[in-house]
Amino acid sequence: MNEKYKAPYERREQARTLIKNLLRERKVQIFKLANMLNEQFGRSASSPNLVNKFSRSSFKLTEFLDILEVLGYEIKLVSKTPIEGVEKPKSK
Repeated sequence: MNEKYKAPYERREQARTLIKNLLRERKVQIFKLANMLNEQFGRSASSPNLVNKFSRSSFKLTEFLDILEVLGYEIKLVSKTPIEGVEKPKSK
């Protein structure tokens, strides 16, 4: 049986810090975030539930995307290095 993947502490801390910084930038407390998620997505997010997820850094990708949405952010993926065999789009 395969052992369940557990992210290293540094990666979990990086994720936790990212979301905390976004909340701080928007001046949003966790209880307000829970309310915003409930209002916009009809979720049953509670403050204690979110606090636990922050402490464990255990957000699903969909939850993370919802958080970004209510805070007014979007994700932009940028390749670190060219991918072998894939051409870069040509500039106009």
